[in-house]
Amino acid sequence: MLKQVKRIYKATNPQHQQVKRFFTTSLVNHELNNNKITISIPNLSDSSPLQQEEFRLAKLHISEMDVIKKEQLNASFKSSSKQATVVDWKSQHNGIVVRLLHKEGQVVKSGQPFYELELSENQENEEDPFSKLTRLWNKLPPAAKYVIIFAIICESLVYIRLLFF
Repeated sequence: MLKQVKRIYKATNPQHQQVKRFFTTSLVNHELNNNKITISIPNLSDSSPLQQEEFRLAKLHISEMDVIKKEQLNASFKSSSKQATVVDWKSQHNGIVVRLLHKEGQVVKSGQPFYELELSENQENEEDPFSKLTRLWNKLPPAAKYVIIFAIICESLVYIRLLFF
């Protein structure tokens, strides 16, 4: 059985500080060399043979400014119409190769999220308040944003009135 591993993968080159990614995935071994991420697992079961397949996601590249989105990965796996679990994936110069595992009793449909990716500003789990606030702001519905902006304007007008009148 695979263990859930949470890691923050940080780009080693200082120019690539925007390419730090947070992974939640069912993978055991990981390696990061020269801004290329290789993740793999050992044999899962000695008793039953496992069928593995490779899928090349040609349009997804790990490069300086790319941000790989979960929706893009899910769309790619949905189009393959396979039922499988991600075993590992590794970045290559022409895209990402994802190896999928078909396992009896525990099949993950290809439309479900296999892992989540998000930008992280720090290698530790600490975040600066501005990025946290930005992420929360982006999750708000438009009506809530308008209400907050209106409240800020009204509050500002009250302070301006107190200062000058």
